Amino acid sequence: MSMYDPIINAIHRAAQRISGGINSKIRNKADLVNGVIPASQIPPEVFERMKVVADDEAEDRAALVELVDSGAKNLLDLTKATSVSAGAGITYTLAADGTLTVTWEGLTSGKTLKFKGLPYISGALILSGVQSLTDPTAFRADVRQGETPETRTDIRAMDYGESPKESFTLLSDVYDYVIRIDVPSGESSTSGTAALRPMICSKAAWDISQTIVPHCPTLPELYALVKQLHSL
Repeated sequence: MSMYDPIINAIHRAAQRISGGINSKIRNKADLVNGVIPASQIPPEVFERMKVVADDEAEDRAALVELVDSGAKNLLDLTKATSVSAGAGITYTLAADGTLTVTWEGLTSGKTLKFKGLPYISGALILSGVQSLTDPTAFRADVRQGETPETRTDIRAMDYGESPKESFTLLSDVYDYVIRIDVPSGESSTSGTAALRPMICSKAAWDISQTIVPHCPTLPELYALVKQLHSL
């Protein structure tokens, strides 16, 4: 048995563990250097090679995060709602960068702001954006589906700003994006304003980066827009 056999075996076990993706690769290589065997027992040439590989993978991950965050990551386009309804005392503005500013005045009970009839999105999804709120008032965002705008009570996902997020899927139908503002316990009324950055993205994109980004068109949507402009 060679003196290097334990090192080779440890690297082999780590290689098997890191097959699940870039995140796992970086984490397990760090475990290998700092935990599986002391760095002092790793031959310098092996140690340096491992550092180079880890650095390369860190650069690959940084590039992947940049690619995801700069693309059509946020699939929630509130401008496509067929209608919007706001509870008494609630007003809102939607900025070009996707920021949704909600203002409420003198609420004595929980009220909602509903963006209705948004287009279906396929795949495993993550709902986020409420965590940008700083007001202590109880907020919740959720996604609802149902037969008609009046009966869309099937809540597919909720976002209280918790972490980690649970993924969800939509039925093959339109959905409503709903923000609820509650009156804090012990208070008779509440007023205030808050800026939200609502986002729905694929679970795959969320696993790479949890940064909240504005909605932007997908490549097929941009292609359709260019064709439309050329036809004018």
